[in-house]
Amino acid sequence: MFIFDIDPDHTVLLAIALWVIVLMASVKLASSRGKSQIFWLFLVASFPPALVVLLLMPKLKRGGDDQPTFAAPENSEEFLRRCGACGNLTDASLTHCRVCGR
Repeated sequence: MFIFDIDPDHTVLLAIALWVIVLMASVKLASSRGKSQIFWLFLVASFPPALVVLLLMPKLKRGGDDQPTFAAPENSEEFLRRCGACGNLTDASLTHCRVCGR
């Protein structure tokens, strides 16, 4: 059986290094899941079991090629009109523009 003979000073340094590695892993994991890196860094630093929660979270899908893009409805003229003065799109039911007031 192999037993480590580690000086107590080195034990503290080893624990700090391991802690930094765990925190860096939690930031990387939060980033890959689409979560706030700073929030999860502080949460895991203060409450380490939160790392298990982060591991079990599903990944968020950010807008990519597989996600449909927004397309205006074919009859958008019924809902919106363009202001003649400023060119802003406004609600067609309004009598004046919200931006310029004309």
